[in-house]
Amino acid sequence: MTNYYVDRPAGYWIGHPGALLPLPGIKGKLTRSVERAATYKTSAAGQRRAYLSARRAPLRQWDVTLPHLKPSEAAVLHGLLMETDPPYVWVDVWSRVTNLLTPAAAGLVDIIPALVPAGRQPLTGGGYAPTAVANPDGALVYVAPAPVVPDQPVTISAYLAAPVAGTVTAVFLDSAGAIIGVPSVSAAVSGESTLTRASLTLTPPGNAAAVSIRIDGASIIAQPAVTWTSELVEYGPGGGAAQVIIPSLTESIEQAVLAASGKRLAEVTFTVYEVG
Repeated sequence: MTNYYVDRPAGYWIGHPGALLPLPGIKGKLTRSVERAATYKTSAAGQRRAYLSARRAPLRQWDVTLPHLKPSEAAVLHGLLMETDPPYVWVDVWSRVTNLLTPAAAGLVDIIPALVPAGRQPLTGGGYAPTAVANPDGALVYVAPAPVVPDQPVTISAYLAAPVAGTVTAVFLDSAGAIIGVPSVSAAVSGESTLTRASLTLTPPGNAAAVSIRIDGASIIAQPAVTWTSELVEYGPGGGAAQVIIPSLTESIEQAVLAASGKRLAEVTFTVYEVG
């Protein structure tokens, strides 16, 4: 059996919640496009006006090229697309090491309870979070979950201002959305003049499908993140996608050797479209 973490590193994952399938992809090409729909009109006086769509979080698309796939590896993608129905969860090679939360979750829009914006906030160590939310009552805050897979280390984090002790907690969920295991809590951070990053790294339980960040004791919150890394990494914007389709794919044959010991390889190209 192929070890996807050593023999053929899995850069991409796709499938249904709790049943993501790996695709080797540390080489190749990935382009992520984000565009908020806009129309432009020019008045009789020559003034140009722009009209943006009401949807703030624009739908995205990913153009992916995976070279040197073995037939068995390409069959994973073929089987998923031909034998199951979308939408799928999509994890790309960039988001898994920068931030697997959706843009709405990373932007603290998709959280419970809803909180009011707090504007730009200074960060400990320098720099600013361009947006944040205020939590003056100190309520428990849950960030919408990001996908996980068993045996793949995951790191959760968020920047917090806390009058006493602010923490992030990893709450693992199964494919039905039920909490599993005992939530694990990070070390506490404190101080309100700047936001300090609280983080926690751990390995998901075997039946985990997702992880939600629970934030305790924070008066201001910014830049939550989930990465599939064994340590804390630099914050990146939310790139996770909970609902996508792949309408087609193209295979370019690289090698098709007849002998059993020979190589049979293909380059697979496809576009991932976000829906919903």
